[in-house]
Amino acid sequence: MFLHFLFLYTFQDIFNESFVLVNKLHGNKAITLVNHTNDLTLPIRLLEISNDNLMSQLWQLRFNMSKNFWLVNIHSPLYRSIEESKHLVAKKNLLPGDTNLKLKYVSEDTYKIISGGLCLTVGEINKKNEVEYYPLEFSKCNQADNQGFIFIPRILVEKYNNKERASAEGDDEVNEAYRRLNKELNVAHTYVKEE
Repeated sequence: MFLHFLFLYTFQDIFNESFVLVNKLHGNKAITLVNHTNDLTLPIRLLEISNDNLMSQLWQLRFNMSKNFWLVNIHSPLYRSIEESKHLVAKKNLLPGDTNLKLKYVSEDTYKIISGGLCLTVGEINKKNEVEYYPLEFSKCNQADNQGFIFIPRILVEKYNNKERASAEGDDEVNEAYRRLNKELNVAHTYVKEE
């Protein structure tokens, strides 16, 4: 039975259940895996949401029994998010026990990502190879919006990108996506002490 389930859980299922993670201060920008072929560690930055970037911005949430969590990019599933040298990065072939991130519910739809008592913080805008981005670093926790993150289902982002009515109100597909995402978030988040 387990093998049957395993084979039926396809890429389409993973794609349908994926989400983007936006910063509360920068609602049109999402956490993005910056791909450099065959590197063991890849940077994760905040970039503009667009159809061109979307596959690098779609994530799945995973967590272990200790309620440590990690993000898995659906385009590069061998990479998992982790805090390293106070930066959010993606490392190849990490084990579930290697993760060092906690998810803290703040209010309504906002969460903080915490590692070692420090909160993931969106830095000042930078530019590299003509691409504007915001770095993601762990720093002392505060109440600023640059430390708040919101999970948005893929279907809503696609509607936004395609200039469709981007609202959960009266849209069964969007409502179902939020229901699944919220169920997962309710299990993954935990109380974490901030420094």
